[in-house]
Amino acid sequence: MTYDFRTCLRFAWEKGDLLVSDNMAMLHTRTAYTSECDREMWRIHLD
Repeated sequence: MTYDFRTCLRFAWEKGDLLVSDNMAMLHTRTAYTSECDREMWRIHLD
């Protein structure tokens, strides 16, 4: 289901883009990371 084009959202990332999501409510995956830039991920817990 996560790779089914009928049910997934795909978009091209651009420098400075930010995604905020609820991991408990969202089924997600990603394709391979192929950029020459470093990848930075932060986990922030909100109560």
